[in-house]
Amino acid sequence: MNKASVGMVSTAFLLISLALSSCGYHLSSSVPIDMPHGITSLYIEQVENPSTEPWLESRLISEVRDEFSRRGQVSWVDRDQAQGLLHLIITRYRDYTKVETAEEESLKSEIALSLEARILSAQNMEVLWISSPVHVRESFTGSSEKNRAEERVVRDAADILANQLSAGF
Repeated sequence: MNKASVGMVSTAFLLISLALSSCGYHLSSSVPIDMPHGITSLYIEQVENPSTEPWLESRLISEVRDEFSRRGQVSWVDRDQAQGLLHLIITRYRDYTKVETAEEESLKSEIALSLEARILSAQNMEVLWISSPVHVRESFTGSSEKNRAEERVVRDAADILANQLSAGF
């Protein structure tokens, strides 16, 4: 590329970047959460976990709190100080083999997590927000990658919930 072409490409890139930023385009994971009814304080009141995975509840709580806090405008408080009560409902968790050898050795496995969430008014238990169903899958090979896949699937689910709040769903 000659100098003139590089200059034109640089100028075009700059103009596109400015246009995207001025029209409100953001990466979804950086968009602030728009809490329903102006709520600023939350308490995680309930996590329904019908799975047999004891780690899932604590990891989901941690990831949801981290993601919502990272996007700002949310503080986590005791129940008696909360404006909103967050209910997390795990509807499905599955860890299964996708591909195996003729000798039934796992070559590729997958974790699938489905969940929903609700925010209720702490004053009168009125439902203020219900998420759309969240479905996340993560493939992995070998038992050494399983823990990372578990972390990613829960982190991605928390990110999707935050995106739904950001988009006003």
